[in-house]
Amino acid sequence: MPEQHQHEKLEDFIYFANDEQFVSKESEISGSGIKAKLPEAKRAEALYQVEGDGERRTYHPVHDETKISLKGEPKYFVTQQKEYFYYVDGKEYESAQAHTTGAIIKSKLPEAKRGYALFEEGFRNEPDKLIDDSTSVTLERHKPKRFYTSPPATAGVV
Repeated sequence: MPEQHQHEKLEDFIYFANDEQFVSKESEISGSGIKAKLPEAKRAEALYQVEGDGERRTYHPVHDETKISLKGEPKYFVTQQKEYFYYVDGKEYESAQAHTTGAIIKSKLPEAKRGYALFEEGFRNEPDKLIDDSTSVTLERHKPKRFYTSPPATAGVV
């Protein structure tokens, strides 16, 4: 049986979280793995992967179970206080903002549902409410709003 080369250099994978540099021997890390390296006060915050620079900078949510490849250029991550959560058709979505619009909510849906009507479920005895693209919606941290979609009416179509 051939011997393993004991002199092979293991590659270091560099990433940054909240401006602190970390080095990993593993080429992949989970969101919870990144958070485990942070100060305890930051571990409960939402984690985002940062891509691009300046005006082209984008933030992508990283969930605890999300696996991130550390191969290639160093990766950058930041934490923020928990976002606002809401549900559409039973699926959880996040927003860093307390206020959103119907158009923004629809933009996060699968392509096939973006043209559907969006409704906010009424609370208790309140009726459900149609949310147009321009309708402003206030999200609450501790009471996620629930929405559902409905395909366009097809009455009279043969």
